[in-house]
Amino acid sequence: MNYIEVASKRSVPGILVFDDREKLIFFNRVALGILTDLNGNEHSPFKDAVDITVPKEIYSLYSNLKKIIRSGRSNPGPLLPNQLAQFSTRKSTYYGRGSLLQCSSTPASETFQIIIFIEKLMQRYDADLDKFKKRFNLTDRQIEIVRRLLIGSANKKIANELGVCEDTIKGHLKRIMKNSGVRSRIGIFSKISQL
Repeated sequence: MNYIEVASKRSVPGILVFDDREKLIFFNRVALGILTDLNGNEHSPFKDAVDITVPKEIYSLYSNLKKIIRSGRSNPGPLLPNQLAQFSTRKSTYYGRGSLLQCSSTPASETFQIIIFIEKLMQRYDADLDKFKKRFNLTDRQIEIVRRLLIGSANKKIANELGVCEDTIKGHLKRIMKNSGVRSRIGIFSKISQL
């Protein structure tokens, strides 16, 4: 695999840094655009000097990370376990991941900073899905399910739209993940972006 080629196809991630008091202390220009796209009418509990509203989906990711840090299950430095999230709007789908950025010399349960990266998933899916289908020997139905995943649809919604039960969708997803060698929806997105 040519990592430079893969990296060149990825968009620049949005970067958000929060302190332990739920204050947004840094964001880049990409993050500002993503926040604008994700924002609805609801306000988040983040206190922020520049009056940027952080959507509830990102607050939820932050809260999960904060609980893990406060519980003492994570040592300073590594990526926090299983903290990936998907956010969708009518136009775009994003995924976020978070980690512990900095911790003072006091225990992690007292003072810390969390960094959250948010990336926009690719929008030109059709050619990539055709390659994905051929490379991993997937059916037309499985590709239809992947197409719906890419716009942020949940299993239940996909099942209703395709007129099948939710367990059928789960079975297809298991086969898609097994064939493509991944363990999560984010892994599916990653495989498609690598193509």
